[in-house]
Amino acid sequence: MNEQSNEQYKPIDKEIINHPPHYTRSVECIDCIAAVVEHMHNEYAFLAGQVIKYLYRCTDKGHFTEDLLKAQWYMNRLVDKVTAPPKF
Repeated sequence: MNEQSNEQYKPIDKEIINHPPHYTRSVECIDCIAAVVEHMHNEYAFLAGQVIKYLYRCTDKGHFTEDLLKAQWYMNRLVDKVTAPPKF
């Protein structure tokens, strides 16, 4: 039996699913995102949430530079969307 098939029978720790350590501090990441984006509309809220997510976890998952670059990518996309001329 290979390692992958053994993996599917391991019990899942629900706390890792519901409260992963890289998103849980005194304020959970999801609550931080909700507070920031509550007055934003659809795509803007999504993009801003992604920025916050990557900044929030950048020191916790061992991919500091990669997470900062991902946050920057989403921020640039958000700024492009906000500053784009309106479509008629």
